[in-house]
Amino acid sequence: MKKLLMFVMTVFLLAIPQLRADMPGDTYFNQGLDAGDNKEYDKAIDLYTQALSAGLSDSVQSDAYYNRGLMYQDKGLYTKAIADYTQSIAIKPASDAYYNRGLCNKNIGEYDKALSDYTKSIDLKPATDAYYNRGNIYYKQEKYDLAIDDYAASIDLKPAPDAYNNRGLCYKAKGDYEKAFADYASALKLDPNYEDTYYNRGNLYYKIGDYDKAIADYDQALKLNPNDKDAIENRTLALKKQAEAGNQ
Repeated sequence: MKKLLMFVMTVFLLAIPQLRADMPGDTYFNQGLDAGDNKEYDKAIDLYTQALSAGLSDSVQSDAYYNRGLMYQDKGLYTKAIADYTQSIAIKPASDAYYNRGLCNKNIGEYDKALSDYTKSIDLKPATDAYYNRGNIYYKQEKYDLAIDDYAASIDLKPAPDAYNNRGLCYKAKGDYEKAFADYASALKLDPNYEDTYYNRGNLYYKIGDYDKAIADYDQALKLNPNDKDAIENRTLALKKQAEAGNQ
């Protein structure tokens, strides 16, 4: 079993100032911002709904749909969040709305729609998380070259161990072990306590028959996470292979 570090879910409440009560719904909108900041999601949803019913300018209406979508997303109500992000985008297309809709589509298994949303988000504003999450879907679809390109773009914007780890998995899948090892090393240089990368590198050492190094990496993974059943199982297999090689 390989460990792909999965989807980054970075969502933010709109950073807009409190509005003057020029439109009937502005007061509700301001109260919705405060409720959202306080993580009172149900209250915020009710207030944004009242704001939309009372009346808002087009720009603020887009923001209200977007913010209500964030509340639904935080509650795990992805279909409702998608509907609100779609309304927001129809009024004012924005990178964050496409990105968050992509996260929701991914969470309900709509991978092609998620890919489309991440792409639109990137077209409007290239961002490391959008590249990374799109790369994860390409990896899942076994489109390794596309995934490698996206992880590289994510790394160029902001080097991170998870992107190096996942790109290493792509190179392993393609049979380019030298590049896989290099990416695992880069991940561990950024975070020496990255348990998943020790596990994945151990698997690669096991695959090429270097059982001593595989065991060392599994040991390190288990030092960081003693309850990792996959690492325990694979370490046992590596010890068996090591013993067999020693008896030959």
